[in-house]
Amino acid sequence: MITEIESVKKTIDYDLFKSNRTKNIKNLTVVVDNMEFDACEDSQNRLARAVLSNSSDTIIRWKLADNSVAIVTCEQLKQVLKATTDAQTSMWFM
Repeated sequence: MITEIESVKKTIDYDLFKSNRTKNIKNLTVVVDNMEFDACEDSQNRLARAVLSNSSDTIIRWKLADNSVAIVTCEQLKQVLKATTDAQTSMWFM
């Protein structure tokens, strides 16, 4: 039987885990073709919109994680979106 103290400890540990996971997701980046992209949920939403609204060969100006601007193709952004999704998903199962 789990004691009340053990139950509270598990709740605190889980809350700390969730807090750390949220912080890590906000700061997540991925590298594709030697370019570092933000991978937070807001960035994933922007990536998805860009991918859905353009053809694969469309050229797009994109702000990278270091705030520099890169010229990328929509196909590259598809790769970035896949990488960001994989990276974030892995954080849910740590």
